[in-house]
Amino acid sequence: MYNLLFDPYVGFGLIVIVLIGFYLYKIKYREDDENPPMTVDDYVATNGEPVDMVVLDATRCNELGAVILVYDHTLVVNGQPIERSEVTGATFNNGAVPYVDNRYQIVLTTTMPEHPTIHIPVGSEATFASEALQQLNQYLSKP
Repeated sequence: MYNLLFDPYVGFGLIVIVLIGFYLYKIKYREDDENPPMTVDDYVATNGEPVDMVVLDATRCNELGAVILVYDHTLVVNGQPIERSEVTGATFNNGAVPYVDNRYQIVLTTTMPEHPTIHIPVGSEATFASEALQQLNQYLSKP
């Protein structure tokens, strides 16, 4: 009986595929190392000190995806500025599906046609999500 695993051409092909995969993997992560994501400190150094900062994930609080920076008339969510006048509402909900832990998220509804709702992950604790939302609503309710 002929076994394909011991065929020299198949073995050579498998080795080439593994080497190409490893090369592509290294290229991807080398590019990520050359362009690291902007941190909160970098953003603040560029755009000035925020009025407040709503922490969404305490373990990653120097990453822009884990905080909402609050400026006078602007919110910065994931590094993207959003005018306060464009936010029409804010709430939190449990975005979990069956067989997965609770995944709470803050949901901002906006008047922007390209992003009518913005879902911001908060974590697995309802009280933390509620407190973050209260802090955000205090800013949104100001005239």
